[in-house]
Amino acid sequence: VDIHTLGNWLGTSEDLANHLRPLFLKLISMAIDRGFYVAVVTFSGQTKLIANVLRIAFPKYIDLICIRGNDGSWSYNGQSSENGKQRHMASAAEELRSRFINAKITRATTLLIDDDTNNIKTALHEGGRAVWFDPKNPNIWIDNLLKL
Repeated sequence: VDIHTLGNWLGTSEDLANHLRPLFLKLISMAIDRGFYVAVVTFSGQTKLIANVLRIAFPKYIDLICIRGNDGSWSYNGQSSENGKQRHMASAAEELRSRFINAKITRATTLLIDDDTNNIKTALHEGGRAVWFDPKNPNIWIDNLLKL
C-alpha cells in the first residue's frame, strides 16, 4: 500500500484497497498467471483486514495467495531464523507446498520484496533472495529485480 498503517488500520477494507500500488496490482496478477506462488508476509496482526483487501483487489486469485501476519494463527517449528520475516516466509512456503502438491518452493526460489531494509538484509544474510522496495522511488526496484 502507498501509506503506512502502523499495523492499526481503522478504516474499511475498501478504503485500504484504494491504497494498493498499481505496480503491485499488476505484478501479483502477472506472477500468479505465470505460475508463481504468492504470499503476503507482514508484521501486522490485521490479517483478516489484509485478506479482505486482497479479496477486493484479486477476487480471481485470493484462494492462491497465502497470508502470514502476527495474528497468532500459524506457527513454524523448522530451522528458520527468528529475525526479519524468515519464519513468516518459511511457514507460508510450507502452506503453499501443502496446498499445491507440485509446488517446488525453496529458499533459492523465494523472493522477498520489502520496504524495510532490515528485512532485506536478514533475508540476504540467510541465503535468500530479496529486493528492496523504496517507497520514495517505487520504480527503482524493478531495476534491482532485473539484477538478480
